[in-house]
Amino acid sequence: MVTDAQVERFAALYKGLDRVRGVWKKTGYMETVREKPELNHFRDHLDGDVGIGVVPIDDESMVYWGAIDIDAHEDGEFIPLQDVLLKVEEQGYPLVVCQSKSQGAHLYLFLTERLPAALVQGVLKTWAANLGYPGVEVFPKQKKLTKTQVGNWINLPYFAAEDTVRYAWFGGRALTLDEFLGHAESKMSDKTKIMGLTFGADHQDAPPCLQHILTKGGVTSGSRNNALFNIAVYLKKIDPNNIEEPLMQINYDKSIVYKPLPRREISTIVSSVGKGDYGYRCNEEPICSLCDKELCKTRKYGIGQGNKTMFHDFIFGGLKKIMTDPPKYVVEVNGREMVLDHAILFNFISFQLACFAYADLVIPNMKRDDWQAMLKEKMDTMECIDAPEDVGPKAVVGGMLEEFTRVCERLDENGQPKFGNIEDILRGIPVLIENEEKVPTVAFRSTDFIAFLKRKRSEEAKGADLWVILRGLGCGYSKTRVGKKVIRLWHKPANLGHTEFRPIEIEEKF
Repeated sequence: MVTDAQVERFAALYKGLDRVRGVWKKTGYMETVREKPELNHFRDHLDGDVGIGVVPIDDESMVYWGAIDIDAHEDGEFIPLQDVLLKVEEQGYPLVVCQSKSQGAHLYLFLTERLPAALVQGVLKTWAANLGYPGVEVFPKQKKLTKTQVGNWINLPYFAAEDTVRYAWFGGRALTLDEFLGHAESKMSDKTKIMGLTFGADHQDAPPCLQHILTKGGVTSGSRNNALFNIAVYLKKIDPNNIEEPLMQINYDKSIVYKPLPRREISTIVSSVGKGDYGYRCNEEPICSLCDKELCKTRKYGIGQGNKTMFHDFIFGGLKKIMTDPPKYVVEVNGREMVLDHAILFNFISFQLACFAYADLVIPNMKRDDWQAMLKEKMDTMECIDAPEDVGPKAVVGGMLEEFTRVCERLDENGQPKFGNIEDILRGIPVLIENEEKVPTVAFRSTDFIAFLKRKRSEEAKGADLWVILRGLGCGYSKTRVGKKVIRLWHKPANLGHTEFRPIEIEEKF
């Protein structure tokens, strides 16, 4: 005979919505009654008179219990409880395995504290998939109820308890009602336990940056959105069909996110992550400051084997500015340094091409505003390096010009400038002449100097940039008649300190 104590313990396990109850009769008749479940209704159930169904979610969208419903309707066969229990025990889940009235299985989770229905629903969906039953029904079916909604109830076990076919299975046999109550009470779990079983107690499979955020550091409002985006990517890698509810719970956990985002913004993040093949945003705060790339590669859901997408992993490390004229930028990408000019660095598409050409990386697209925001952040901590005088386009061009003109900057045996014939210009060589002020000057055509630079594979500057550098090196520009031709010449002050003659490669022109 069922005792009052057993009825009370049974009713305490199945606390739920207090304004409706389900009714099931032996004839198979079922209905929803808008009445509060009372102890006498639970007694009628256990005595085998009228079965009771309970809606687990209450009016505050909280639950004390949930269930995974593995239905046997389609194949008409019994669900072997011993096989289900073996899977549950292998996973370590605190679920109580019961036979349902349809010869399926109900796996009950009992809680020591009220938890959000959305969280419990998400956990049970993940557990069901891990047990090999993806897509089965879970209770609560709703994440939130309005005042007019009644939710969905589930038939409880131990109808006609003394001779029931809805028993719990454990230890290789069916449990009595009293054994079930003790077993269920021993399996009651709190939030820490079920979250640990779902994601790992310490999130040891997560990237170390996210592990720190989820278990130790939390996030401030300034980096909250990006942190939640990366957590959504992590949750997607665990279960692509169960992102929103775990993320919602993390969002409302004040130990992680002090000021949560509105629900609609969480839904936007989930929608974005769900549709795209996104990787982690390793280059943005708070992720980049917590980055441990090598450790991350070893994690199941890090940037190693668990992060395979159509793109390569992309980690934008340090940024340095070399103070040449114009400046150059040293960019660290995935631990490799690339030297880029400002135009390539500022334009993300050009930067993508540079990564492909110099580092063999195919990196994901990024919106212009996001890229420029990342650059701004990197520039705030950018290291500026003073360049030696012989570094940079101006210094290189100056060195090349000195080498090019050295062939004619010579003194004769009397120590006097050895002037050349202006017509030698047409042969493609610089010529030492005396200008109108009687000052030794080297004259040359720009086309001949450019050809020299190409032969030397030194093309630091071209076009207008080369013209500006030559002006900066003290060169002038004029037109001069050579024979019957009027040609454009560059000229620079001669350096007559050279005493050694070193011929240069010249392509004769006729």
